[in-house]
Amino acid sequence: MLNSPKKYDRESLFAAASVATASLPTLPPGEEIYDIMPPQGLQYPWWELVVQTLLVVAIFYLLWLFYCWLTMPVVRERKPVVQSPKKQAQRAIARLKLSPVWQQRQLKEICEIFASILKTYAREGFGIGIGAAATTDEFMAGLRGRVMKEVVSEAGELLMICDQIKYCGLERHEKTPEDLLKMLEKLIVKEEWQK
Repeated sequence: MLNSPKKYDRESLFAAASVATASLPTLPPGEEIYDIMPPQGLQYPWWELVVQTLLVVAIFYLLWLFYCWLTMPVVRERKPVVQSPKKQAQRAIARLKLSPVWQQRQLKEICEIFASILKTYAREGFGIGIGAAATTDEFMAGLRGRVMKEVVSEAGELLMICDQIKYCGLERHEKTPEDLLKMLEKLIVKEEWQK
């Protein structure tokens, strides 16, 4: 039968297979099929989940630390610039010359700045007065007896002109801002501040 050149069609093969299956002997009652395991209960992988969660948290924490490190401002050590009071006064005068106050000839503001520069110079350089906050009378009382009379008279003249412009509203004066500036520069470079 196997050697016959007869072609089998699909239906005849299916019929032969069902006959062969039906001819198997049935299992006797009460017998078990070996090699088939009963259903096994699987535990949830809690430890794996905990380890993976901790790993993800650690990675995000490290990324956050890296981000904080990247965005942290750079701390630069600033060295204080120590300048002499004379140099500070000269720089203040240079800033005044470049300011719009000087360009627009705002005489009242110019006089306020002149008085402030002179009083600050005396305070920082020689410990005279309380600085820019001192009135003219307080400043002049501090000058008398501590510096040469020539400095006292020149400082008094400069501050008197500035006070007339600031407080009396004097619009024009025989001294121009350039003249007042020369007086201030001359006072700053004078050596007679100390007796």
